[in-house]
Amino acid sequence: MTRSAKFGWIAVALNCVVSGSWTIWGAIENFHEGWFSKTLFANLLLSLLYLSGAILWTLLGVVAIKWPRIGSIGVIFTGIAFGIFILKILTHFTLPAFLSWLPFMGAFGLIGVLWWFGSPEPKKWAIVLSIGLPLLVFVICAAEPVYRISQRFDDGYRGARVIKGNGVELVWAQEGPGWPDKGVGYLEAVKRCKMLTVDGETLAATPQNIWRLPTVDEVARSMTRKGQNSGGYWDPARNDTEFKIMPDKEAPLWNPYTGIIYWWTSSENAQGKICRMVFDGNVGPLAKNFKMDSLGFRAVRDVRPGDERLPVFAR
Repeated sequence: MTRSAKFGWIAVALNCVVSGSWTIWGAIENFHEGWFSKTLFANLLLSLLYLSGAILWTLLGVVAIKWPRIGSIGVIFTGIAFGIFILKILTHFTLPAFLSWLPFMGAFGLIGVLWWFGSPEPKKWAIVLSIGLPLLVFVICAAEPVYRISQRFDDGYRGARVIKGNGVELVWAQEGPGWPDKGVGYLEAVKRCKMLTVDGETLAATPQNIWRLPTVDEVARSMTRKGQNSGGYWDPARNDTEFKIMPDKEAPLWNPYTGIIYWWTSSENAQGKICRMVFDGNVGPLAKNFKMDSLGFRAVRDVRPGDERLPVFAR
C-alpha cells in the first residue's frame, strides 16, 4: 500500500468515526426531542435537520474519496465555520471553554491534511464504508425508538381529567394556560398556576391558589407506558426516580404531538434548583430562570366536589 493510500484510509476511518458519532447523536435526539408531528412528512423533515451533521460528514467523505484536494478544502472550511459558530454561542469566553473545544477543531485540520495528501484505494470500497457505516449505525440506534413511538397510547383527549393510581389522585389541567404547548419559564408557570380558575380555562386577575405545580414524586407516580401506570416513584435516598416500566411521552399525562418533553415540578433540591421531569422519567436540576422551547408544565389540583363529571384515568 502506498503512502497516499495509507493516508487516505486513515482519513476514511477518522471520517467514519465523526459521521458515525453525529449519526448516534442525531438518531437519539431526533426521536427524543423530535418526531412529534402528526404527519410523516413533517417528521422526516425534522429528522433531516437532526441528521444534518451526519449527512454533511458523509458527503464530505465521499467527495474527498473522489476528489481528495476538494474534499480537504471542504473539511478545513467546515472546521473554520464550526469554530466561528462555537465562539458565537459561548456566552462567556474563557480559556478553559475554548481549550475544551480545541480537540474538535484539531480533528477538522487533521482530517483535512490527510485528505490533501491521501487517496484510498480501491475507492469503491472506501465509498461503501463511508456511506454504509452511518446507515448501519442509524438503523441500530433508531430501531428501539421507532418501535416505541409506534406503540404510544393516545386517546386524543386533552381536557382536564382525574388521573388515579400508584398512590396519587389528582386533577390535571386541560390544554390551555395550565397546560401550554409552548415552552414556559418556571416563574411564569408558578404565576399561571396561582391565577388559574377552578375550571382550568382562564387566568384570573387575582390569585386563586387552586392549582399548583406537581411534585416530582407525583409526576413519577402518574407516568404511564402503553396506557398502564409505570409503577414509578421518587427515591430521595438516591435522588432519582425508579420505574417498573420505563414511561413514555403518551396520554393521559403527555401530549405526544407537541415539542414539550420536559416539565417543571415544584420540587427543589438542596441548592435551590428546580427538578425538571422528562417524559422518560429522567429528572435533573435547573435554575429557576432557565428557559427552553421544549420545557413546559402541567398544573394539578386536588379532587373537589363536582369533579365527578371529569373523566377518570385509573390504572
